[in-house]
Amino acid sequence: MQLYKVHQKRVSKPLVDVAAEVARSLDAADLRIPNGEIAITAGSRGIANIDVITRAAGDWLKAQGASPFIVPAMGSDNGATAQGQRNMIESLGVTEQAMGMEIRSSMDVVKLGSVATRAAR
Repeated sequence: MQLYKVHQKRVSKPLVDVAAEVARSLDAADLRIPNGEIAITAGSRGIANIDVITRAAGDWLKAQGASPFIVPAMGSDNGATAQGQRNMIESLGVTEQAMGMEIRSSMDVVKLGSVATRAAR
């Protein structure tokens, strides 16, 4: 077996204006935005500028005539409680005041259907 020493050189091109890039990307997606409420998810997985991205997405949706709101989306993180998840996204700067949108945090579920299972052999 031969081993080779490898060096990786990373080239970083940070965005100058994250909010403008969000708006540009959403414009380019050519989406049909329905009237009414639209949820924007926010998680805890280390997304850089999540507060700026979330605010920009909400502002863009509002400009299209929608009514966006934020939903914490992180499974069982933070004790698997609505308040724990809300606390997490707020610690990342995603607050109602900063985003200009309501946060709706709940652990309620809606059963959409079920799948038949095979009987035990």
